Amino acid sequence: MAKSELLNLYPQELELRISNGRLYTNVVEPYYIDFPAKFGNMEGKHLAVIDTVASPTEYKQYNTLVLATRDVVVYPDKQQGDSMTTKMYFFSDLKKSLYIDHTIYTRVINSLSPLLVKLPSYIEIAVVIGLLLLPLFGGLFWTSSTLFGLLFLTVLVWIMSKVIGVKLGYKALYRLGMHGVTWSILFSFLLDLTHQSIPYIFNLIFALWMGIVLFKLKSEFNKQT
Repeated sequence: MAKSELLNLYPQELELRISNGRLYTNVVEPYYIDFPAKFGNMEGKHLAVIDTVASPTEYKQYNTLVLATRDVVVYPDKQQGDSMTTKMYFFSDLKKSLYIDHTIYTRVINSLSPLLVKLPSYIEIAVVIGLLLLPLFGGLFWTSSTLFGLLFLTVLVWIMSKVIGVKLGYKALYRLGMHGVTWSILFSFLLDLTHQSIPYIFNLIFALWMGIVLFKLKSEFNKQT
């Protein structure tokens, strides 16, 4: 997928703000976000619908993968017989305010584009969809459980830094980990949507990504010396 296509996936006019456990937008609702063209004919199904006056119980009526209401996001869980169960994420779980618009999205794509071009097409699409939906699940970045777990994962990164030869303290590595855990959250979320389960995938992706970061830092340090 060309970089221009990636940049066009997030609507130019859309602004999302989550504050005090409630979602606010600047657009006329219900607001529809459709699947990328590469997915072909989705029979009218939408990637996401934002309707802050909707009830979570109306999820099926919107024919969408994700429904964002004022207080909650509803998304698929697993198939049970002929019906699909759903899960809900409450914005009240968000520990900090969150804001995203096309400018912020563009900045993220620009920073990730060198990596995205090396991914197979189907993985690239999955990553981009995750980026589109992630603002609606922004609280996952700030839940106490994730940050608490990062305390222990940073010990692993600290050991890796010693082996690789990068001289950074625990505090600096923890801060890097707060950014690095993004990929683990993203892929875990995508697996959840597709009803897949891979043991320890969160930790494995985090370790792999932080290894790449540490090798890159070592290379930069070597250039400066």
